[in-house]
Amino acid sequence: MALFYETIVQGLKHRVSLTPDGIALSEAGKSYSWNELDSISDKIAQQLHDMGVGKGCNAGIWGINSPYWVFVFFGLCKAGAVPVLINICFQETELTAVLKNTNIGILLYGKAAKGTSYKTIIDKLDFSLFPELKTVIPFEPDSDENGEPCPLDYFGTDIKPDKALITELSNAVKPEDCAAILYTSGTTAIPKGVMLSHISLTNNAHAHVEIMHWNSTDKICLCVPLMHCFGITTCLLAAVYSGASLEIISYYKSEKVLTAIQEKSCTVLNGVPSMFLALIHNENFKNYRITGLKSGIIAGSHIGKKEYMQIRRELNIDKLQIAYGQTETSPCVTVMPYDETEKKADSCGKPIENVQVKILHSDLNAERNPCTKMRHGEVLVKGYNVMMGYYNMPELTKKTFTDDGWLKTGDIGYMDSDGYLHITGRIKDIIIRGGENISPQEIENCISELDGIKNVKVIGLPEKVIQEKIVACICSNNTDINEAAVKNHVAARLAKYKVPERVLFFTSLPFTANGKVNKKKLKEEAAALLKKQKEKNGA
Repeated sequence: MALFYETIVQGLKHRVSLTPDGIALSEAGKSYSWNELDSISDKIAQQLHDMGVGKGCNAGIWGINSPYWVFVFFGLCKAGAVPVLINICFQETELTAVLKNTNIGILLYGKAAKGTSYKTIIDKLDFSLFPELKTVIPFEPDSDENGEPCPLDYFGTDIKPDKALITELSNAVKPEDCAAILYTSGTTAIPKGVMLSHISLTNNAHAHVEIMHWNSTDKICLCVPLMHCFGITTCLLAAVYSGASLEIISYYKSEKVLTAIQEKSCTVLNGVPSMFLALIHNENFKNYRITGLKSGIIAGSHIGKKEYMQIRRELNIDKLQIAYGQTETSPCVTVMPYDETEKKADSCGKPIENVQVKILHSDLNAERNPCTKMRHGEVLVKGYNVMMGYYNMPELTKKTFTDDGWLKTGDIGYMDSDGYLHITGRIKDIIIRGGENISPQEIENCISELDGIKNVKVIGLPEKVIQEKIVACICSNNTDINEAAVKNHVAARLAKYKVPERVLFFTSLPFTANGKVNKKKLKEEAAALLKKQKEKNGA
């Protein structure tokens, strides 16, 4: 596939020319055509331009999924600004770090999820720390709990956008320019702003559409956050390039997704493994008629073959393709070929076109050498999809690339003899116990073989002498599974040093907004639970 040399706005304009009256977005019974989306985002671009927002301006978008979020995103792109997509779960400290790091000139906020008030958080900020920030406004009607009106008029007939001006503004942006800055999940000490170009995002979306055979007859259930690269590329921009419509779910809740699939006739469902698992384990799952799903991408974290096959079977979704990537790669690096759904279900598929993958030795204390087939090492990526760098973090950016331009993903894996990538862990997640390097994922895969395991995460907690002890954190609906059963199962299959010292049972594991297990919080909860048990036993 030849690379497309275009911006996000050019892609949208082309879609409007092809299917102007086709449905672009739907939410809660209200739909917008591609022509309406184009017209509304023109109005937003005009109003933003009048506020002084344009090329060279970083503009924060903070809010759960909604049509208004989409209007503002495209409006910012048309005005020539760079949207900065802020994690919907960020609190005051994290938001402060983002505003300081990214030199945001305008912050637009919408509705929040789970009882959070963005206005309350914003009111606590010390604005002297952000001299670049000139404007803070709600972008969605009723997003401000204090009842202040939304300054943006989306539907006013008296707004007459200067079409020539907007075309000039959007044309000033080149495909190689930064299209958006996306922040990582925030579980690290300092959130990192990943700069992705128009070329990266548009071509990755094109690749998804081509691989998945999506077209204008499809309806994508958009339940991943738009502030995440998965939401932007695999859902929003994929809809632009395929002509598919988006059924917007404001924030993930399994019954909201099940209802949308059943009542809105969604044909495509993309998400992380925890989202799919939550659907099939929902207590009311059997009450829903899941008959229309045809395809989807499952990515973002590891999924075991047993769980993957169960999801496909329960959701009756034949073309559920496993993929691998990260925000730094826009996000897709590899994807399971469209006609491959079982034989290689323990892999992440093959590299997409125009993207290269190689494996290097992951021992950071040894000289790096290329790995042979089947030998584990760090996954390196090169291609159009690789980020421009971390915003305002030149040293960290330099450390993330090799001298010859390969992105160091921090993931450990291997390529099999058929060219399929297998991810086996993260360098930073490796548990070091008594001098042995242990992959948590290997133990997780083993424990997942037990019946009734809904979720499992293996972590390392500090321990004297042996450095770290292995702790398995499990959610299960099988009352026969206990600590001894888990240990015996692992001991019968893996080396003795890989058997967990402790097995803890949870009703649910903590997740980030991206649907991944929040390992930092889980370690805190596990340590607190172990301490409580120790005190109870009088030890």
